[in-house]
Amino acid sequence: MQAGRDLAAAVAQVPGYNPTANDIQSANLVLAMKALADKNYAVAAARTEAQEAIDARSGLYDRPDTGLKYVFQQVKAAVASQFGRQSSGYQMVAGIRY
Repeated sequence: MQAGRDLAAAVAQVPGYNPTANDIQSANLVLAMKALADKNYAVAAARTEAQEAIDARSGLYDRPDTGLKYVFQQVKAAVASQFGRQSSGYQMVAGIRY
């Protein structure tokens, strides 16, 4: 990224640099580097937002007292205490992994 900015700055310093191709004119190189930097910042922001969403979703599973892991543990314990660990009811929930 820095190399691109350095290149654009170096090109701007070259006397007589005036290519016919619009893409490599010094002003367009600077604009392209700015656009690239803006997109990099957007990716970083989106990644942060995605990580926050992942953390919130993980909380639904891991949260003490209300998370799915806790609920699964409580259901298995309740079925085991009411029907016994040898019952068919317990055998149905015994395979639940959390």
